[in-house]
Amino acid sequence: MGVTVERMTLLLPDPVLAGPACSGCGGKGITGDQYVWSESTPELLVDVLCPVCTGCGSADHVGCETTRHAEQDDEYDEYDDEQADPTSCPSCGGRRWWACQGFTDTEAYTLRVPCGCSEAEFTPVPAGSAVTR
Repeated sequence: MGVTVERMTLLLPDPVLAGPACSGCGGKGITGDQYVWSESTPELLVDVLCPVCTGCGSADHVGCETTRHAEQDDEYDEYDDEQADPTSCPSCGGRRWWACQGFTDTEAYTLRVPCGCSEAEFTPVPAGSAVTR
């Protein structure tokens, strides 16, 4: 008899920091809150990106992983098709997620929504885990 998975998430490694960790997230790049992205089964839980560092985990952005930034800077973070790894996803550029705005009645959040190319990496979430909706 199979086990029904009710929730899935994309677990990504913590950022590699060259300098001090962000005070907002402790260097994780995410707040620790998750929201349900889909009402289908299994539900997909998505992370809230840190509003202080915009997802890279760095306090000063010296040597940070710019691909982790929620909003890509046109001068520094632009995705360049000519320099791209031909094996990386042409949609997300290999970062495996997209930044997307989510809203409640009173606040807005930047969510780290997995790209379709990362579906094979989704991890089941244990039943009863705390979820922010």
